[in-house]
Amino acid sequence: MSTTMKATVLHPTHGLSPWLLIEAGVVEGRDMTSYHSIRTDMQNAGANWVDREVVVSNGIVTSRNPGDLDAFTAKIIEEVEEGRHEREDAVPENVPI
Repeated sequence: MSTTMKATVLHPTHGLSPWLLIEAGVVEGRDMTSYHSIRTDMQNAGANWVDREVVVSNGIVTSRNPGDLDAFTAKIIEEVEEGRHEREDAVPENVPI
């Protein structure tokens, strides 16, 4: 059995999840999207905020709002089937898993 971690981190629209990503220290330098009201927080944390329905950055999948749910779900399926996220910095080394 392999001990290599394979993971896709999902960030559905708004709520607490954007701030969880910010607090985990995983947004800096990444292309990400979120609900418009959280854009400034994402940018202040170092994210390159883009206005697209779904954005993928090294295993982290983000979307803007509930209207993007179909595209978000399709991208989740694609990313999980692809399964190529062996330590692609989805979680920094200093964050316990």
